[in-house]
Amino acid sequence: MEGDRYTAGMKIRALPKSCSCLTPLYGGALFAVDDWRCAGHDSGPHEEWCAEDRVVFTRRGLWELHIAGRRQLGDPLQAVLWHGQSSFRVRHPVGGSDDCTVLRLTPAGAMAFREIRGSTEAKNPTPLFERASQPLSARAFATHWQLLKLARDTATDDELAIEHAALKLLTDVALPRVHEPECNQNALRLAHNAREVIAKRYSEALSLTDMAIAVGCSPFHLARQFKRCMGISLHQALTTWRLRVGLERVLDQPDQLATIALDLGFASHSHFSDAFRAHYGYSPQQARMDTRRQLRTI
Repeated sequence: MEGDRYTAGMKIRALPKSCSCLTPLYGGALFAVDDWRCAGHDSGPHEEWCAEDRVVFTRRGLWELHIAGRRQLGDPLQAVLWHGQSSFRVRHPVGGSDDCTVLRLTPAGAMAFREIRGSTEAKNPTPLFERASQPLSARAFATHWQLLKLARDTATDDELAIEHAALKLLTDVALPRVHEPECNQNALRLAHNAREVIAKRYSEALSLTDMAIAVGCSPFHLARQFKRCMGISLHQALTTWRLRVGLERVLDQPDQLATIALDLGFASHSHFSDAFRAHYGYSPQQARMDTRRQLRTI
């Protein structure tokens, strides 16, 4: 366990037993923040139990949650809204490890969120979240990274800054009542399969034909169905994936932008920098600004 701020009231065993490393970073009256680093092991033959509601942000990799009779993918494109008081299984359809940030709500936090949402039912409450997943804007993904950096800093005693970032994320990701796309099971399957291809091959120079062959359908059919289910094009999804995986490296490796660009599949340093600025609203150099100063602008 890192830091003295993590309260004993939030149960540490909050994710699958198959997870190789779950590090509690922060625990307060309303929220807890955990760093989930999984080596790619699937859940065992029996379902596991999750107590608290949580939002999971995938920084790298792809994983699959089976809960309440449905399958949902966790990847850098979408946040997983994981309902508490439910049984679940986790698997990794493309293999490999994944890194995630988990924002959990305490009972008091869940009650406060219900008040914001306009729901105050006390008995037999409806699920805290209206959706199983939510597309992540560049702003929300960057805010999640700022929250993670604050929670990791054991010298930081600014709980208000952490709670402000957590509340901002919840209102941006879990509160919107957006229209659920009309996406049939076949279209959803194609979209899921295409996301798995991106997870495995995002650094390659993929074409629409490459992706269509990988999922087993015609290029134009795949492009239409993916846009219908995800709300963005395949090209946008691939670029977004690269930029979100790249954000961590930009923050951790300040002198290696050219290497980062090529590793992520961009043609050049300038191509990467231009795409980064268009996606996040600031350059890679500006992304390394002081975390607190960025949070004040949120």
